[in-house]
Amino acid sequence: MKAKPVLLGSVLALVATALAVPASAEYRSDSDLAGDALAGRQVAELSETTRLADRRALVTGDRTIAMGDANGLYPASGWHIRGEMGGVWTPPLKLLDGIWFAVDGSWLGADTPAAKYTTGWGYQRFAYQPAGVTVDRVDYAPDGVGATVIGLTLRSGTARTVNLAMDAHSELMTAYPWGWTTPNAGQANLPDTGSYVDGTLTFRENDYAAVVGSSRSASGSLRLSSGAPVGSMARSAVMNSARSMARSRAMGPAYRRLWRRCSGGT
Repeated sequence: MKAKPVLLGSVLALVATALAVPASAEYRSDSDLAGDALAGRQVAELSETTRLADRRALVTGDRTIAMGDANGLYPASGWHIRGEMGGVWTPPLKLLDGIWFAVDGSWLGADTPAAKYTTGWGYQRFAYQPAGVTVDRVDYAPDGVGATVIGLTLRSGTARTVNLAMDAHSELMTAYPWGWTTPNAGQANLPDTGSYVDGTLTFRENDYAAVVGSSRSASGSLRLSSGAPVGSMARSAVMNSARSMARSRAMGPAYRRLWRRCSGGT
């Protein structure tokens, strides 16, 4: 019997930077958000501020697709596999139903709707304004890598500490079979297992895996200091649901290799 190949899924990497600036100060240009992820690019963008929950949002690379709505949420979408065609995919494999963020317990997109959605060439941005903080989220999918990178920039006019949480829901499944084929998607899709070790969250189903992590270990809080940027010390996330799901061996080295490819070797 021929063994099936192992397919490693996407990396979702949180890149958060924390800035504290006076409310009247001029922010850096939008192209410099998320740790200069877009710096130096000629940016052509389209923005919307109304009915964001009704608008679908899509970011793609040559190996990754992530679809949600313009609030930064991931509503059920599609009919080939009913409700499962959104989320994060590296075709022909789905990885996650979605990934969500909260600042001081306020979930972005749900408790704090986006004030503005912007789409550009290979990336998208969401602007939020939870109490006392502004949050800019940038999603992009690098070409040549089965990965989606999400960056958060937090700003405050005063020195304060905020709690940043991240919640990722796995849904490892193939694009076929569909909901009405024999066998159907429900019969082919098995339960996922999860592990959380050394800042890396790994989901598995048979030969498939999806990895969620950040370039630094989760610390539980970010300190916004008045004046200079705190910088990449905030490259962290609280994987608040992962510890209770820990069942299988983590894939930390695999994540680190893929992260280096996504971040240009850093």
